[in-house]
Amino acid sequence: MGIRTTEHRRPLWFGEGELKVYLDDDREWPTIVGTGTEDLVGSAWGLGRFHHLYQGAPLTEEKDGVWGFYRYHVPDPVYFTKAIRVTLQQIAGGTAAPLRGLPEEQRPELVRTHQRFQPAGEPAPADAAAWENFESPWDVCATASWYQTLPSPRWPALELYADRVKDLGLPPKP
Repeated sequence: MGIRTTEHRRPLWFGEGELKVYLDDDREWPTIVGTGTEDLVGSAWGLGRFHHLYQGAPLTEEKDGVWGFYRYHVPDPVYFTKAIRVTLQQIAGGTAAPLRGLPEEQRPELVRTHQRFQPAGEPAPADAAAWENFESPWDVCATASWYQTLPSPRWPALELYADRVKDLGLPPKP
């Protein structure tokens, strides 16, 4: 999985969202619920660079807001018969201090109150260190593999590369 955080959220941690896996007939409630993005790959309280046979984080460029990590479910497979849907909540977190200078339209919605962050003057020292969770937009990419019996369904053709990356703000390829 790859995550690129948005520019104004860089000093804040992206990994508060839960992975949810809906299997077969799950609709309202998932069969599997994670506890946080970094926990998915066997880390906790942040995500440092590491690698292991089944999980790791080879790309942890916090200063650039780009992260890459993997988790292979070989020792703990996820079985399904008809369908699987995997979601990842886009919830970030951080102390209130970096949020205070943001323009109104860039302030996040806090998960705790479901209201936009509103700084109240100068923070008291204890208030400045308070952790807040909020919804946050990211660019996310993921790859999933599975075993299936053949024949497989006819999958649609992929969009052209230029169309898939047009909203990422990347320079054009030469």
